[in-house]
Amino acid sequence: MHSLAPYSIRCFNPKSRGNPEQSYLALDKVGAYDTFKLLKDFITSKKSDLHILEASKQVYRFENFKFDTQNRKLHGWFHLGHYGSKSDIVNVKTGKVDYEKTQENAEIIKHFIHISLPLSKDEGVVLLHMFRGNGIKTVFYDLFRKYFFKRTTFNLQMNPLSYHKALLEWENANVKEIRLIKFKGLSDVADRIKMLGHDEQTLTFKAPRKGFLGKFKDYLNENSDQSEAVEFLSPLCSKVKTVVELNGRKRIFSVGVNATNTICEIEQSDSLELESGNPKYSSILQWCSEISDEFIESFYGKRG
Repeated sequence: MHSLAPYSIRCFNPKSRGNPEQSYLALDKVGAYDTFKLLKDFITSKKSDLHILEASKQVYRFENFKFDTQNRKLHGWFHLGHYGSKSDIVNVKTGKVDYEKTQENAEIIKHFIHISLPLSKDEGVVLLHMFRGNGIKTVFYDLFRKYFFKRTTFNLQMNPLSYHKALLEWENANVKEIRLIKFKGLSDVADRIKMLGHDEQTLTFKAPRKGFLGKFKDYLNENSDQSEAVEFLSPLCSKVKTVVELNGRKRIFSVGVNATNTICEIEQSDSLELESGNPKYSSILQWCSEISDEFIESFYGKRG
């Protein structure tokens, strides 16, 4: 339900004329500007007011952003909603309409943003929270890119970080569980569960105690037994997830035909605390901080 989409953030220098050493500027030395300061100015200038994007029928606002100047990290909530269409809000327990949504109403979804911009480096890490596969990259990037260009006349880039870079450290992790999300194999049982108000069935295969279900890299190898098993199981569900463990740490990744290789969606951690279906600020901050630090370390080493 909740996941993180990681992106790199860089500033391209159009005057580099093909010189690789000058193609990308240090993020704290974009001409006379520091990208961290520009982000802070941009977000604080929006305050907590609701802003309307008429062309796309969207509304957004920033909330509870914190700026860690010493470690050059910023994080907070980005609220995004859509309006312009009428619909009914139905109570799933009673089946009755609780509220009629008009064309002027927007359902607002909270998305978490976490950005790390190491000092004197030309690449940072942006983690954007996704809910049920829906994210905020297009809106957030377009808004800040225009502000950035207007102030600096340089081009800001935000590109997806690939699975390869994200999973490099985790390739040799032990797979402890396989989860089939929205499992369709037992329709009669699923129908019974739905009567209780639960709309997502998950079938879980667990490794024996002190054992594991292969290495994670086996699931990425098309010729392995693990990959064949995932291929067999994929039609029975909407998504296959693996729970992997490395040095006491756990991560959840999607695998198989429903997993994308262009954007690495890091699935919701079991330790993520929710409140009314939304992540708690302190909990998602801890999750983001761990993953962001892993990416920064893979770029620049521990001192980065």
